[in-house]
Amino acid sequence: MSTVAELIAQAKAASDDPQIQDNHLFHLLFSREHGLYCDMPGRRVLRRRKWIERYFRVRDEKGKIVPLILNHAQRQLEATVLRMERAGIPVRVQILKARKEGVSTYVGALAMERGLRSEYFRSLIVAHKQDSAKILLGMVNIARQKMPKSASAAWDFKMKSQAKRSLEWEAPLYTEMTITSADADNPARGGTPSLCHLSESAFYPKSDETAAAILSSLPALPGTYAFDESTANGAGGKFYSDFWEAWKERETPLGTRSNPWVALFFPWWTHDSYRYSRSYGAGRPVPVEMHKAIVNARDGEEDWLLRRKYLRRWRPDDEWEQVSVTETEELKLTRDGKIVGFWRNQEKGRTKWRRKGVGWQKVDVDQLVWRRMKMADKDFTGGDDPRAKFDQEYPSRPEVAFASTGAPLFDQVEISRRLDAMAASKPVFRGTLTSPGLVRVTALQAIESSDEFAPPQTPA
Repeated sequence: MSTVAELIAQAKAASDDPQIQDNHLFHLLFSREHGLYCDMPGRRVLRRRKWIERYFRVRDEKGKIVPLILNHAQRQLEATVLRMERAGIPVRVQILKARKEGVSTYVGALAMERGLRSEYFRSLIVAHKQDSAKILLGMVNIARQKMPKSASAAWDFKMKSQAKRSLEWEAPLYTEMTITSADADNPARGGTPSLCHLSESAFYPKSDETAAAILSSLPALPGTYAFDESTANGAGGKFYSDFWEAWKERETPLGTRSNPWVALFFPWWTHDSYRYSRSYGAGRPVPVEMHKAIVNARDGEEDWLLRRKYLRRWRPDDEWEQVSVTETEELKLTRDGKIVGFWRNQEKGRTKWRRKGVGWQKVDVDQLVWRRMKMADKDFTGGDDPRAKFDQEYPSRPEVAFASTGAPLFDQVEISRRLDAMAASKPVFRGTLTSPGLVRVTALQAIESSDEFAPPQTPA
């Protein structure tokens, strides 16, 4: 196996241009097939998530350039992509989400990882408007320019082109990323992409035509990727119908589905930041009086939320705590990553360290306070119903997301809660209603015996 010093010598021999040398050295180190840190058996393995969290940089909410550490939604999306890759099928993911779940950031990181660790990989990212396209292009440029080479230096890639809406890397990568908007003329023109990302596609002008044109340029082959993600925009349109078609088969195993797209939904209450203590509270816990007010005056939606559970995995910035152990629950996973149950191990009489807030978590008052304060904030007040707007931008379940932006006759939130309660409860009795003297007749017999349908009488 080559050493890093030998790889540096090979890169210098490839060109006299220092930037081209960087391109070759990067490829010799990180190529997924030939690099020193690749995915081949018997080599030093550097999986995609580890590569992203180590080398992909983003600007955080405070304006600092930091490593991208995948959040709950991004981890779930990565797990879905891995399952489809391992199943040997094209990756096709339909995503309904709350705002700022980081889906576009993850897809940008995946496109960068696939592009820089292979050759001739072409990505097409289509935002719903030009301003959003500029933001996505800025994110990709930050990641490209700030990718660490060492503790004090970044990779200085040689670019073939840095056009207004595209980036092209020089030899030996020849990777291309095009970032455009749905309102541009023919956003899918030119070339055959390996990855397509439809960002906020529910808001595309002429969404049916635009989405079809973009996706028709993508081959239906393993090793290709398509992501169609958006917040809700009414109970209708292409995104609405496509999501529900894929959502119907969410429990069907991969490879046996009639729909190649896998539907994912990311509710607001699984997001780490959507808490009073991490936003409006600036690190402080919920005040006692506010806590009491929420507990004593909960509405039906809040009661439903308090019964929700979600699995939170650990992050590097999680704090540690020491606990005395009476028993532990260990998750049992299948090969495709699904949780099928758990078993208990008795470990009495000792203590251990664990990460705080990791494992199965219940929605709590801290999150409910954030929800109420968000609906009372200025960006949600004025004109529209704050609750309906919240349910569109930060839905708790798919039915609520789409219903909040339509004009339903009945309260869809209440219907969803009743259906949820009905599905969770067992019937007291199952049987058939009968009557001792009941005579069953066919529909035709009923019509024939009815005076209303009797044939007219011939006059005498």
